[in-house]
Amino acid sequence: MTKCVKFKLKNKCAVKFKTIAYIRKLSGCNPLAQSLYQLLCRSTPVTKVQKVAIVEGLYFLFRELLPRNGDKIIEDGDVFEHSSVCWAYLLSQAQNENSDSEKYKDVSLKAPSTDQRLSEPVRVPGVTEVFDRVYVQDKIKDGEKIPNCTELSIQRATDIEKILLSLPPSINTFPLWISYDADQPISSFRMSPEKTYTQMNEELKSYPYINITPPLQLKELGVEGPLLVHLSEENVGVYLEKNKLTPQKIQVFNCLSGQVETVDVNELANKLRDVTADLTFRVTKTPKEAIVVSKKKSN
Repeated sequence: MTKCVKFKLKNKCAVKFKTIAYIRKLSGCNPLAQSLYQLLCRSTPVTKVQKVAIVEGLYFLFRELLPRNGDKIIEDGDVFEHSSVCWAYLLSQAQNENSDSEKYKDVSLKAPSTDQRLSEPVRVPGVTEVFDRVYVQDKIKDGEKIPNCTELSIQRATDIEKILLSLPPSINTFPLWISYDADQPISSFRMSPEKTYTQMNEELKSYPYINITPPLQLKELGVEGPLLVHLSEENVGVYLEKNKLTPQKIQVFNCLSGQVETVDVNELANKLRDVTADLTFRVTKTPKEAIVVSKKKSN
């Protein structure tokens, strides 16, 4: 689901920033917002820890948005089955959100003086550049005068240290969120949605790209991606486009493999036992069983 939102919002900067700003305000979870920014806005890889932040952050956020009692009860284990409803709600509510708080600054993790990744970052009084401690110490030992700098005046760059310790060696630049507000509420995930589940579900009509699309519907002329489509019972992919000469052949992004694949919609529909070509039925999971009710007309 997140992958499809990424494709759709790729060139809609205002929508992306507003949605992330709303999620940050709603959840108070900066790691979740930071990770979503890198994934949705920068299309940069996220670390394993950030993947955990996304999955767990979205789970707790969606859990608070979905009802626990009343006519519609969503069990804890079924939260992600209703993720499309939650995304539609977030996108809708974020339309009027102020995104001024979403400001980032690229922080280089390389020392400009050596072009090597920083190991023990330090700052020298009066100089904005970050150095490696060994580099500064060598300069002092060689008798090179650095204004206002002695062994005692060297200061650890703890902000850069934290970033270095949290990222793998392959990453040399990090988009740092610089709009931190000390008055921002801490992460609690305690909230009351402004709309009922029925109202949230109705908003799905405005965001067709986060609904599961029946495979055969993708054969129709004029169907534009991205759209979600089941590639198997447990795997949802993203429909991108199709071959105009052979409309049954579609290009899909397989979120599990990370590859773009060519799929025959007829074979896919047969595999999924989905022979409908419209949106008469909306399902979140391919059913294993079905009950057919036959109505016999008598004279």
